[in-house]
Amino acid sequence: MRKILPDLLKGWAVLWMIQVHLMELFMPEAVYQSLWGRISLFLGGPPAAPVFMAVMGYFLARPAVKAAGLALRGLKLLLWGLLLNLGLNLHVLFRYFFRELQLDPLRYLFGVDILFLAGFSLLFIAILKPLLKDRLLLWLLLAAGIAFFGDRFPVLANSSGPLQYLAAYLGGNYPWSYFPLIPWLAYPLTGYAAWMLERKYSLGAASGRYFSILLLLMILSLLITLPWAVSISHHLPSYYHHGLPFFGWTLLFLCCYTLLISKMNRLNFLRPLHLYLGWLGRNVTSVYVFQWLLIGNLATLVYKSQPAWTFLPWFVVITVVVTGLTRLWEKRKSSNNVL
Repeated sequence: MRKILPDLLKGWAVLWMIQVHLMELFMPEAVYQSLWGRISLFLGGPPAAPVFMAVMGYFLARPAVKAAGLALRGLKLLLWGLLLNLGLNLHVLFRYFFRELQLDPLRYLFGVDILFLAGFSLLFIAILKPLLKDRLLLWLLLAAGIAFFGDRFPVLANSSGPLQYLAAYLGGNYPWSYFPLIPWLAYPLTGYAAWMLERKYSLGAASGRYFSILLLLMILSLLITLPWAVSISHHLPSYYHHGLPFFGWTLLFLCCYTLLISKMNRLNFLRPLHLYLGWLGRNVTSVYVFQWLLIGNLATLVYKSQPAWTFLPWFVVITVVVTGLTRLWEKRKSSNNVL
């Protein structure tokens, strides 16, 4: 039976990601720098990309998932990432081709987005799975070690020429390096370890007085340090290339956030919303691709020029259109499978 909680987490995450893309690309600088902008970027931070990657890693730990299959899926995601970069930047590349804009097209074609991260993560885990096996401590140490170098990647960080595009995927701090392997590979590795932890210690059934006390301490710690975490999320270079402290904070946040979403799922009056979010989560790759194709190409026309009051209408319109396109795409795939 398919678990609903991971789908809900991914469904919420893709909504947070849509709104943050609108904030980054559509809203003027005054809105971006406001409290509203800081909240938007935070919601598009810890509850978004880390959720995608941790949930992915969680399911990769299942014994039925074989290394060869992971490698093939990873290669497919790399191809999808390249095609998505081409598609979402089609308008800007078109204008470059006709000499309306002066820019480096390779930075747009090879921008390190989350599909590249997912593809390379699958390839790395395909190698690590038969080597580390079920050695939980090694998975956790590797995740922590990768996160440690997230804000101090020493090699290739100042590379130029063709080498800079490789460095951007590894962890070099370039403007087009959004989700490099260092530190972002740490999240699927942690998700992988979480699957082993859950089965070894029955964490899914955790409850009782001591658990409640621990949860309260976690929440208090998060609240005390929230301004610091928001400042990291709002400064995109710091967020994309964060180090071990923010990684640890995000893991603590995800623990509490997951419990909150789980509790909300039990509220009957939210059932219609959760059915929709679960559907988004099950089709998250299609939703992610369609929202970027729309937002990426529209951004060339309206970059940071939209009045603040248009944020919600844009969010609703983009979400509705993406939902419709995803339904059509999934229906077409289903009919092809039947044939």
